[in-house]
Amino acid sequence: MTAITKAPTKDGSKMVLRALMAGCFAVTLAGCYQTEVAQKEYPTDYRQRHPIVVREGAQNIDILLGRNRGGLTPSQRADVVSFAQAWRKESGSGIIIEIPKGGPTDHAAAEAAREIRSIFAAVGVPANAIFARSYHPPKTSLASIRLNYTKLTADAGPCGEWPGAARCGPNRGSNGYKLDAWPGRQQAQESIR
Repeated sequence: MTAITKAPTKDGSKMVLRALMAGCFAVTLAGCYQTEVAQKEYPTDYRQRHPIVVREGAQNIDILLGRNRGGLTPSQRADVVSFAQAWRKESGSGIIIEIPKGGPTDHAAAEAAREIRSIFAAVGVPANAIFARSYHPPKTSLASIRLNYTKLTADAGPCGEWPGAARCGPNRGSNGYKLDAWPGRQQAQESIR
């Protein structure tokens, strides 16, 4: 038994040739595609690739006051102690105590400010490093004693332009996974401090 093959027609070969030419043209154009990042010059100096800016940042805490309550609650005392200990480790400036004046909490504010000063003295903050000033709280908000100081902070700025830049950001590792899910995160953070 002999198989008879039909000779290709001119129309069929023209369609194959056109498809082949269109495919070659598409591959040629795909080779010319470049992104904007590829056209920029990549910085070779690490200070340009990873700029770190050291500046002063504010560390503050608000101690809410009650109208009829004098002094601080136990949790507020713990917050003040923690604040003073942090000041001793990282500050290069004094502590500013902003005390509300001209409202129904004046008496409570004065008692709380005295207690805050005594806590600072117990932790080891020198008296000449504490500055007090008053402010007029808005009528619509709760009065609070504001404690603040400045400290040096390092800011790395935005992520650079390299592969994987979309994975950069808070709590992201080099592989793009959230670091919060990492089992040894707490120990690593404590060892850095």
